[in-house]
Amino acid sequence: MRLAHIPVHLFTRIINLLCINALSGGLLMIAAPAWAATFNTMLSDVEWQVDQSVFECKLSQPVAGFGQAIFSRRAGESEIFYLQQKQILMPEGAATISLGGPSWQQPGNLPQPLVDTRVMAEPIPFRVDTSLVETLRAELLKGLRVIITGKPGNTSRNPVRVVVEPLKFRSAVTRYQTCLKQLLPVSYAEVSRTTLYFDSASDELAAGEQRKLEWVALYVKQDQGIKRVLIDGHTDSVGARPTNLDVAKSRSQHIADYLVAAGIDKDRITARWHGERYPIASNTTDQGRQKNRRVTVRLER
Repeated sequence: MRLAHIPVHLFTRIINLLCINALSGGLLMIAAPAWAATFNTMLSDVEWQVDQSVFECKLSQPVAGFGQAIFSRRAGESEIFYLQQKQILMPEGAATISLGGPSWQQPGNLPQPLVDTRVMAEPIPFRVDTSLVETLRAELLKGLRVIITGKPGNTSRNPVRVVVEPLKFRSAVTRYQTCLKQLLPVSYAEVSRTTLYFDSASDELAAGEQRKLEWVALYVKQDQGIKRVLIDGHTDSVGARPTNLDVAKSRSQHIADYLVAAGIDKDRITARWHGERYPIASNTTDQGRQKNRRVTVRLER
């Protein structure tokens, strides 16, 4: 039968069936507000992957034909949710994150908009953080789909729609949450340049400065990519120069000894001392002298 000879009522019924199949994951092209290119994974192929270390936890779902949808948290940082596309499929512009019923249910209600966002034409087209990430996780646990839909704009390209399926999410998120509990409390950026301050004529650290040193030790023990730990001791200009040099040496060695006792190979550590030679503030004020009484710890990969 040629298309021109199909009765109108039969043609309309065929179109409706195609739209229903598309909403249940059967097609890549579905009816959104306009004809949109939809990317989702067949239910039989849905998988959630968990990648875990003390530096980063990732919970991701491969999305067929598109890339991945990812929950991620790095040590010392907030959790985020983002998309990663293999090629630039989502054009730049506005988009909406919606929640929809699971694909195995008969389609009925349209997806409910949750929040608007902005999409960039980049490998990571968008990301969200703060409480919205917790909301998305909670809704997936309830069995709802997360749907990201680009809004039609001043472009000839069709909108792109990415569907994240809730299937198998519960067991994967349990492993992901276990990983989150084991993350280091700080990131490399936070400890790679650490300055420890001392009271006058003392080589003992106050509680807050001691905690900073503990974080350095904790991170260096886990990151075998760190090849050198450089320690440099400094003082203010109060007192004789030879005495200040001895004080700077004592402070540097105190830090080095602590790191070795914490389990860091001494061959990775270089301790130096400079006395009052390199001030970073004026020694004519209490505040300036306090900044100069310091030991810097620098990590090199």
